[in-house]
Amino acid sequence: MAGEYPVTLIIDANNLLLCRLPQALLGLDEAQLCRLAGQEATSPNSATSAAGGVFVVCDAAPGPLGLLTSPSSQAELIYAGHGKRADDIIIALIQADHAPRRLTVVTNDLEIRQAARRRRARILSSEDYAHQLTKHLGRDAIDIDDLQSLLQQTVADDARENEKEDAHPSPRRNDGLPPEDVADWLHEFGIDDADHEADDEADDDDKH
Repeated sequence: MAGEYPVTLIIDANNLLLCRLPQALLGLDEAQLCRLAGQEATSPNSATSAAGGVFVVCDAAPGPLGLLTSPSSQAELIYAGHGKRADDIIIALIQADHAPRRLTVVTNDLEIRQAARRRRARILSSEDYAHQLTKHLGRDAIDIDDLQSLLQQTVADDARENEKEDAHPSPRRNDGLPPEDVADWLHEFGIDDADHEADDEADDDDKH
C-alpha cells in the first residue's frame, strides 16, 4: 500500500534557482538549497515532509570549484553530466518510484510536470516551494548574507548527525525510491563518479 512508503521529494534545482525567488533566497546556490531542502523536509512542521529522501537534480556537471556531493546528510545532490539534461534524470526517477503518489516534484517544467501527473505524483511550482523554504527560515525578509550566516550554522549540525548515524546506523527504510534504483537509473544515463571525474578533467584541459 502507498501508506507503507515514506514521501520522496525531487527538486529541479536549475528551475528553482532561476525562478522568481523571494528576497530571502536571492543568491541561493546548490549547497544552500541542499541544506535548506534537507532541513525543511525533516522539520516537524514541514509542508513537504520527505522521510523517503530529498533529491536535488542539476543540469550539466559541477564546475572546478563546485560540489560533487551534497553538504547535507538529508539531501542527495545529482548532476546530469555534460551533454545530459536534468529533465531526463528527473523523469527517470519519477518513473522508477515505487510509490509515485507519495512523491513530490518541484518544478515549473512542462515536460516534467506531465510525467509527474501521469504517475499521479504531487507537483509543486518552484515559486511555491521557494515560499515554503522562506517560511521555514522563519523570517519575512532577510538578505543573502544573513541567509548564508544562518545556513553556516547548520554545517556543524549536519556533521554531528553524520557522526551519530555512523555510530548508530539505523535500519534501512522501505523508501519509495530505493538507492539501488537511483543508482540503476543514473548508470542508465551514464552518470557515476568516474563520469564526474572525467568531466572535471575535461574542464581542466579546457583551461590549458
